[in-house]
Amino acid sequence: AQSVRERVLRALETVGLAGLHNRGATELSGGQQQRVALARALVYEPSILLLDEPLSNLDAKLREQMRLEIRALQQKLKLTVLYVTHDQAEAMTLSDRIAVMQRGCLAQVGTPSEVYEAPATEFVADFLGRTVSFEGRVATNSSGLGIELLGGGAKLVLAGAAAASFGDSSSVRLTLRPEDIEIFPNGELQINQIPAEIEQVAYLGERFEYQVRACGVSFVLSATKKQRYGAGAAVRLAIDPERVNLRVK
Repeated sequence: AQSVRERVLRALETVGLAGLHNRGATELSGGQQQRVALARALVYEPSILLLDEPLSNLDAKLREQMRLEIRALQQKLKLTVLYVTHDQAEAMTLSDRIAVMQRGCLAQVGTPSEVYEAPATEFVADFLGRTVSFEGRVATNSSGLGIELLGGGAKLVLAGAAAASFGDSSSVRLTLRPEDIEIFPNGELQINQIPAEIEQVAYLGERFEYQVRACGVSFVLSATKKQRYGAGAAVRLAIDPERVNLRVK
């Protein structure tokens, strides 16, 4: 019995609850209750720990705090953790490797940066964060892979090495992350810029979010408070060609 008590107290100390072992569940905060759940698992000194959406019932600020605590605990104990979540932020901040499941099958396995920046499928790209997709048609030329975007007539030029994988007039889908698109005031289009219109504006304190429409597609972009545009404003969108994922439709 003494050994059990010692292990319980040690587990509580590990999760930052030393001295609270006599409190009832109703006397603990939401974050403390989650720590108790962790302590219950750690008291068995497992070699691998399964956490199935442990933060789903917490508010946003507490989830963020607990993410950091779980990561610190995992690194301190050198423990293998299998963490199940639908929350992108949890997956990205807690993981050394991410396995994305689709209908019971592994869609992709890799580091957070690999899965986010080079998604293997459209499902993976859409599941981990927001994406922007355009449809286009290939028109190769000497300077690289030319893509004529449908719904607006705008053109992009991608890296020349990609041209070998696509034939002229191939129908393709381009996907990229919103943070790889930059908003500029209206003016003469430069290479890899497309015309767009601001549809709606949302002020979020530290930044603006603009719903824009370009080439028949509506999507949301973030911008600093230094960039201020009103609804209905014409703008240019600069697309980073190195960040575009291209697939045959």
